[in-house]
Parts: sequence; structure tokens; C-alpha cells
Amino acid sequence: LITLLAPTAMDSKSAVLLLPSQLMKKTLREIDDFYGVHFNIPLTKLHIHSYEQLSTVATATILEDAAPDLILLDEAHHLRRPQSVRRRRFDAYLEANPGCRIIALSGTMTNRTILDYAHFRELALGRHSPVPKGYNELVDWCGAIDVDPPEPKAPGALRKFCEPGESV
Repeated sequence: LITLLAPTAMDSKSAVLLLPSQLMKKTLREIDDFYGVHFNIPLTKLHIHSYEQLSTVATATILEDAAPDLILLDEAHHLRRPQSVRRRRFDAYLEANPGCRIIALSGTMTNRTILDYAHFRELALGRHSPVPKGYNELVDWCGAIDVDPPEPKAPGALRKFCEPGESV
């Protein structure tokens, strides 16, 4: 529901909702059977596509075609790999359209490293992001809090956030 109403709340002229292909039918059915009945879903300006469509040559231009000023990422972890085709197309669109806003949603944003989601927080929050700003600082944080980091670091000041007897 958040992803369906966000274009209205964010005063978007054109929005794209990206989600896994296995959620497409379910989402469209929910719009028809429930959400569309009880809420004013802006379907004229909300384009719903799958991450897989972004990966396919035949539908590679879905972002350019919709020209969104808002992109909603349901299960955003599907864009976590920077070397993937879909991520490169996504990044290229944002680079060409710096005013485009992002809402990234996922219950599993990261598996083992904060590098999995660092780009989302930068895209969504910019200078207001609460996590490290520069790449070197980000790598230091990874060494301190990631699961099995290649170059472990002592947690240092992060200990201040722990309760007595708790480890970072």
C-alpha cells in the first residue's frame, strides 16, 4: 500500500514501482480486488514493472520510457549487486536524471555487509544519511560491523551503542 500511495504523497508526476516478477500478478490482483476499491491509487502515473524487465534487452528502456521522478523499489535488495545489468541500467537512469527520488523497501536489505545497501541510503537520503559518507569511512565501518569482514577492525566508538555485557 505504501508503494501504491507514495506517488500521491510525494507529488510525483510519473513513478515507477519495481518489484520481483513473482510479485507482479499478486500486486495487480490486490490493486483490482482491494486497494483500488478502498484507495485512490494513481494508476495513470504509476508504472509497475519487474526487476527482470530491467534486465532484459527487449524491455531495457522501461525507466526512460516512463521518465519517472520517483522510483519505488519493493524488495530493493534485487538491485544490490553493482555489476548486474539491472543495477547498471538503474544507475545510468539516475545519473542522467539526478532529480529522481528513490524509496527503497526490503526486509532483507543486507546479507553480510553494509555495502549491500550503502548506495540506497545515499540515493534516498543524500547528505542526511546516518551512515558513513565517504568510501574509506564506509570500508572502515564494514571492517568493524560486517559479518566476517576480509579486514576486521576493532569496533572502537561503536561500543558506546552497546548495553553492558553486549558486544558490537
